[in-house]
Amino acid sequence: MPDTNATDTNAVDASERTQAAVVAYLSTLSDTAPITTHLSRVFLLPDRVLKLKRARTLPFVDYEALATREHFCRHEVEVNRRFAPALYSAARPVTREGDRLSLDGPGEVVDWVVDMKRFDGDSQFDTMVERGTLDGDMVDALAVRIAALHREAPVARLTDQAERVAELCRQLHDDLAPQLASEADRAALGRWRAAAETALARQRDELGRRARHGFVRRCHADLHLSNICLWQGEPTPFDAIEFDEDMATIDVLYDVAFVLIDLAHRGRRDLSMRLLSRYLEATRDYRGLAVLPLFMANRLMVRALVGAIKGRDPRPYLDEALAAIARPPAPHLVAIGGRSGTGKTTIARALAPTLNAVVIRTDAVRKELTDAGVGAHLPASAYVLAQRAAVYRRMLVDARRAIRAGWPVILDGTFLEPEWREAVGEAAAAWGVAFSGIWLEAGTETLAARVTARTNDLSDADAAVVRAQADAEIGPMRWSRVDASGSAERVAMRAEAALGETG
Repeated sequence: MPDTNATDTNAVDASERTQAAVVAYLSTLSDTAPITTHLSRVFLLPDRVLKLKRARTLPFVDYEALATREHFCRHEVEVNRRFAPALYSAARPVTREGDRLSLDGPGEVVDWVVDMKRFDGDSQFDTMVERGTLDGDMVDALAVRIAALHREAPVARLTDQAERVAELCRQLHDDLAPQLASEADRAALGRWRAAAETALARQRDELGRRARHGFVRRCHADLHLSNICLWQGEPTPFDAIEFDEDMATIDVLYDVAFVLIDLAHRGRRDLSMRLLSRYLEATRDYRGLAVLPLFMANRLMVRALVGAIKGRDPRPYLDEALAAIARPPAPHLVAIGGRSGTGKTTIARALAPTLNAVVIRTDAVRKELTDAGVGAHLPASAYVLAQRAAVYRRMLVDARRAIRAGWPVILDGTFLEPEWREAVGEAAAAWGVAFSGIWLEAGTETLAARVTARTNDLSDADAAVVRAQADAEIGPMRWSRVDASGSAERVAMRAEAALGETG
């Protein structure tokens, strides 16, 4: 599906000449030229945005008729209020009385617009990535928001999901092939097609299972960074697809794949892996990792197609699609333990892009088990021995699903009890995968200072917990000991070196 936010530099269609007066009128309300996309003209007013659908026909949508534009303006507001209720105000008519046009005025209705609140362009996530202002906390919040939207989305129990994915692969190949001028690009496209067919044959049953079990839903369907903003401090997806219900009825992981590939393509694979790990902690959809490489490759091929149509080099996206659909590194279970404040989560996240691993944290599992909100402070009863055991058991269940889906996993927890350090190693052996244990250690006062300085952290540990842990008997240590003092970068280098020694 073409990226509906891509700029259209073509001349105005002849069919749109009837909108010339409306465009001229709306331009008088704005102090900037309208933003023109394939489907719309967007007029920026001081505190609001008016979006006019272009009266044109494309292969995937037909907006020529006024009644159709009215319908889709109303439907766009309806659909997007699920994702951004505070941003979408109403569908409003442009009316004519005599020679005078007005918004919501008397007279004949000549067109329709979507009326939205205006947000600061600097709060759009693509801009934030480019400026280096998008941080991990925002990405975590976005992952939790997407997970909540997917839970609430209407389910579509399709019987032909595998064939729908296969048809998309065929369509992407057939649409992109005529756009490629070089033999090297055509060869790359052929390699992608072969890899996609192999992946489809391997995952056909899994695609069908996911449809039967409610993972295909009415999603956003255009969830890239340009369609996400920070509104009133919260990550807010907007501009969901409204013109094609079939196009928007997709696997939830195909929905999230768009933002994953967008972050990675923009040089922030660390944030892409962090978003994926946090999303999976919230949804526990670890089995779905088996189909994610195919979904990510298809999203990349959509971007390659759009780029080729616009005269841009599609090869970067082609290469990324080939890399995405390739099997990930051999499944590997890594556990990172240590007392509170040793930086386990920081190091796990630093290693995740290198290992192509998802991170599963005891702190996140504990909050999910107790139905506590992200910011909730849990009582001491949540940390008694029986509760800690329940957390580790749940974490191993999720790790097993991810490993079986073919992905490396990093477990992040204190692992103070020797029986749980033994248990994860035994689990890896039972699953037939390599295991590495990393034990981070630093002085008690250093750790106490670190946990005291934390903000926006899932952990409930404080300085008193750190000092209590210092007196705990941890038993024999067979994991690789890593000095956790100093900067996070240095500790990550030490941990990576230790993994190389154990691998």
